[in-house]
Amino acid sequence: MNDSATDMRGYPANPFHIFDTIEWSVPNPLSEYILDDGGSKLEDEVLTPTDTMNTDKSEVTTSSDGKVNEELTEKRLKQIKRSQNRAAQRAFRERKEIRLKQLEQELRQSELHRKQLDEELERLSRTNLEINAENKILLEQGTIDDYGTPGGRFTFPHETDHEKFGSLEEARIYRLKLIQAQGYYYDEAGKEILTVAATWDYLLKLSEQLQFSVTDVLDNLKGKQVCHGLGAAYPRALVDLLVQEQCIKDASHS
Repeated sequence: MNDSATDMRGYPANPFHIFDTIEWSVPNPLSEYILDDGGSKLEDEVLTPTDTMNTDKSEVTTSSDGKVNEELTEKRLKQIKRSQNRAAQRAFRERKEIRLKQLEQELRQSELHRKQLDEELERLSRTNLEINAENKILLEQGTIDDYGTPGGRFTFPHETDHEKFGSLEEARIYRLKLIQAQGYYYDEAGKEILTVAATWDYLLKLSEQLQFSVTDVLDNLKGKQVCHGLGAAYPRALVDLLVQEQCIKDASHS
């Protein structure tokens, strides 16, 4: 039978034979957006569901890896910051300890220097008191010579007198030298007599044990000195009495 035969009305006897010659193809809805390597559209390329699933899976994997890497990076940064903070705190503590040690050493040196200055000041103060006391006594005495001659004039003994009392003079000189060396002597009544230097030393020793004003005691001794051939001297009993009175006086005022 001829496929192109017509019936009596002129219609094809087999109207479906045309479908045997048509090449069917399923159109791709994304074909208008698919380009070939040259930039032209790929009309016949079709994306299968499997390809779409693989693409989605790849995107999910990439996104997941990026999130994990981001979390690891943040964790690493936190660890680095903590390490830096600990190192900074440790360095600060070390600097603080070093500075404290330096300050302690400076404080010890300052205390030692202050102690030395206090000792030097005390020594100078005692020396000043001693000088002032001697100056006061010398001013009160004027210029009395060794023989007690007033007016600052020394009268030499007569030659005959010197010859007559030569042995007595030698004994007197020896006695004066002994008094000067010892700082004290005993009078005819057996009382101990202190020279000015010995009186000063004696008062300083007493002041280390008793609380009293050395200057006030020296002021009270004015006019009560006795002469022993080498200047003024004071009975020790009188010095002790004035010290006791001054201790009572100072204690009542404190």
